[in-house]
Amino acid sequence: MSNQDAVNSFVTTLDSRRKTYAHALVRLALSPLSLFYRMCFGRIDFLHVGNDEDTSEKDLDYGNFRPIRTVMPVDKISELFLPLAKQPTNPDFIKIRDDINIQSQLSMIPGSFPYIASSQRFSQIEPNWPSVLYMCYAGDVWGRTPQSPLVKRDLPMYPDGNEAITQFCSLSLGFGEVPTSRLMFIMPDYRGRVKTLRIADGKLSVDVESLEEGVEDLRTKFYYESSAGRRSSGDLPLVNGKAEFEYEGDLEVAMVYLLSSKTGDHIDNRLFNRLGIERRGGVSFAHFAISPESLRS
Repeated sequence: MSNQDAVNSFVTTLDSRRKTYAHALVRLALSPLSLFYRMCFGRIDFLHVGNDEDTSEKDLDYGNFRPIRTVMPVDKISELFLPLAKQPTNPDFIKIRDDINIQSQLSMIPGSFPYIASSQRFSQIEPNWPSVLYMCYAGDVWGRTPQSPLVKRDLPMYPDGNEAITQFCSLSLGFGEVPTSRLMFIMPDYRGRVKTLRIADGKLSVDVESLEEGVEDLRTKFYYESSAGRRSSGDLPLVNGKAEFEYEGDLEVAMVYLLSSKTGDHIDNRLFNRLGIERRGGVSFAHFAISPESLRS
């Protein structure tokens, strides 16, 4: 997919969800030059009207490094960032505030999957809701992330700039990982999410939450593999936000997908694999013959 195709996809996705977003939470880590800044890392989350995330303004100016957090209208995001993404070979400036002018050069690519499922760690994030991810890279037009401690009176202390970015931008990193220099746009799908896949002896059950569609407009599909064989369910409705499916034998793999009955889109999923139990959150056990602890040994 070309840069222009990615930009077109971004615009289409944003337009289709615009009415569900109240505003965008912008978090940027900036490196100062003489008259302007360059971006070391950026994360932009589109938030629902009823979100409970902390959206207070923050400006941590360490002199050689400046993480900022601000809230912007959805249309302002398109106005500021898309012109650069449409011309990826031409550096230009993004004016966040009168005192913050950022030199940048953005080339956009879409994520590798149609969406990132809720509670799935992918590309250094772990969204609470299923989300579409778009990323921008800027070639050599990036700031320098400090490798020394960030210490200043009345500001949080960080051992280095990478740790500051990780905490400030709510990243989910594996052992030895550091933040990859890029600007991320995260577009959640608030039609529904699987809160928990619960595994009990002989039964799979899910709890589902929706902020946009009523749960009566959602369906679930289960699949499992066990010592007794392989089996999948039909399209199961939710009752009070819950659905169940029985299984037989010693469970090896379980999947549940959440679908819209209106469009047929699959919106979210939750997976269990006894060999990879630690790779994904949102799975719980009750009276299960195989405990999580035994699988980690």
